[in-house]
Amino acid sequence: MKSINSVIQAGMALSLLIANTCAVASTSEETPAYSDPREWNFEVFLNDDSIGFHNFSLNPQEDGYQLRTEAEFEVDFLFFTAYRYKHENVETWENGCLQRIDARTIDNGDEFRVVGSRDEGEFDVNATRGNESLDADCVRTFAYWDLDKLKNSRLLNAQTGEYVEVRVERVGRETIQVKGESVDAERYKVDSDELDLDLWYSPEGEWLKLTSNVKNGRQLRYELRGS
Repeated sequence: MKSINSVIQAGMALSLLIANTCAVASTSEETPAYSDPREWNFEVFLNDDSIGFHNFSLNPQEDGYQLRTEAEFEVDFLFFTAYRYKHENVETWENGCLQRIDARTIDNGDEFRVVGSRDEGEFDVNATRGNESLDADCVRTFAYWDLDKLKNSRLLNAQTGEYVEVRVERVGRETIQVKGESVDAERYKVDSDELDLDLWYSPEGEWLKLTSNVKNGRQLRYELRGS
């Protein structure tokens, strides 16, 4: 199930409307992207089987916001549970850049922790896999909830603490089903060495859907829950 993990490792969370395909971002923003609390609650499917949920909660703060994410997956095979995954993450953002992160993950029994914060000119990451100081003016996670945050050429993986190179490309306008209704959406492709997924956003930039092809020809899919 390692391929499934790759979709979530990125701190998940989502974000968008890229004006071009270069995936390079500015290092700051004048105001937070959202002025009111927001939630994105997704049911997660493996092919047509529901395997769990991934929820995102964003609360504005002075000069930024706090993002909380929670995910739980369970994949059954015959009469057994073949795979369990649980992820919790709290991120603090200011002026469009990550200031602090505290993420915990249990991946089929293996535990991971990522704790990071900005210290003067660097962003210090303490993770289960090791510690690292990132010499970058603006560190960002895989913030699917705000497309602009995906414009960095490198993003922090909230499960492993790795700072990975990414590529983002606009695919085009499509019509998709959201909560039982047909809606227009802009499709984007995000990929790195271990990640290959598609994201859909409304013309206004609202995150609507996520899919990723995983092992053995299966597909992982995020569908917004009805209100």
